[in-house]
Amino acid sequence: MPPRTRNPGSEWLALSAPDPAEIHREWDADQLAHLPSGRLWLAVETDFLRSVDAMQRIGPDRLGPVLVYPSADLAWWLVPCGAEEALADLGRLTVHPAGWMLRCPPAERRLAVDRWFLSTVPDRSRVREEWEKHAIALLPCGALFAAVRIPSFLGQAAAGTDEQAAVDRYLAEALMGPVICDRHAGQYYALVPASTARRWGVPGSVCLGVGQDLGAPRPGLLFEEGARVYWSVPMGSAGELCSPGAVAQMVMAGRSMVVARG
Repeated sequence: MPPRTRNPGSEWLALSAPDPAEIHREWDADQLAHLPSGRLWLAVETDFLRSVDAMQRIGPDRLGPVLVYPSADLAWWLVPCGAEEALADLGRLTVHPAGWMLRCPPAERRLAVDRWFLSTVPDRSRVREEWEKHAIALLPCGALFAAVRIPSFLGQAAAGTDEQAAVDRYLAEALMGPVICDRHAGQYYALVPASTARRWGVPGSVCLGVGQDLGAPRPGLLFEEGARVYWSVPMGSAGELCSPGAVAQMVMAGRSMVVARG
């Protein structure tokens, strides 16, 4: 396996250890590295679902490093050393002491996104194989995400154009989260928090939740590659999802435009 292209996030994480080179060797071998807390950061442990909600509220521009383990319903927020007192009175948080070991992947965004999607299934090799052979794999909705299915004509109406690249740009600006396009079926799928499916009721769209599967293209697969199903808006960071309110507003705007045209 060729060495990874390193990024500043991974370099910073590796400096947590006495031997950063050993950390990079473990990551190059596709292994999780053991990083000790207390040198550059402390790890605050809490449950995953609360963390997803908090990350959505904070937003990607203000969010610091967070490691998630969805199948175990755990997340670890990396906070400055000395933050114990500020967090002492908050319930359902565990601030691990200096020297506690965090098993951690590198910070490469694409790798993190891949692993986030793979954590939804017990058989990760099956998904990897399907992505490799077919560029698309079935993933279950309802645990990490739900998917709002939107007819393409509503997306085009809201965007004011049927030119594919222009619609993709509009969706990126309007929804600010991952969107899948199935060109042959004429559908968009906006990925939203899993809890959205329980309360979704926007006419002209359907929210896929627990017990339903989504055909997800290989992370990073774009329109230019000619795939039938591709990422109209790729996931920028692991766990970064569309705002349900923004999706609802876009669907309603598209319906209004369709009605106005008669």
